[in-house]
Amino acid sequence: MGQRDDPKTWRISRFSSLCYGVMIDDVLPSMGPSKCAHSARCPAYFQHQCVAGSRCAAETIILDGFISSATKRYSYARTWLSKDEYDQIIYDLGILSLQMARLSTRIAVEPPFGVGPSDAVPEIGLAINRYATALSNRRSALVHRLLDSDTAEYWDSV
Repeated sequence: MGQRDDPKTWRISRFSSLCYGVMIDDVLPSMGPSKCAHSARCPAYFQHQCVAGSRCAAETIILDGFISSATKRYSYARTWLSKDEYDQIIYDLGILSLQMARLSTRIAVEPPFGVGPSDAVPEIGLAINRYATALSNRRSALVHRLLDSDTAEYWDSV
């Protein structure tokens, strides 16, 4: 990753990384119920289990459910993928679904159009658009790997 010369760009990037974890490739570590950006949508059951420093209980359950569901749904791809590659793609899609949920939470808390708390960082819409584009491109690449060569060729030509 390159050096960030512009302090505004660095501030937006760090603000996003620390507050929401949109691009963190794992289950978020818990910050405790009082500091969690997702506490408004987290059921009380998980808030009582929330211990700062451990893995977020809500995200762990969502990830496990996604992996279980996707393993059944995309089982056809085991025909042309090795077990390790298949498992990694499914896990990466699960993490991606968590990242998309984090981005949605961020948009709900800080609308990118200059209303609400985003006034402190007026370029927040630019960061949100970049994250959305990166997540979309990554999802397309992962799903593309789950397709057989004929189907992939068809979708590439469309």
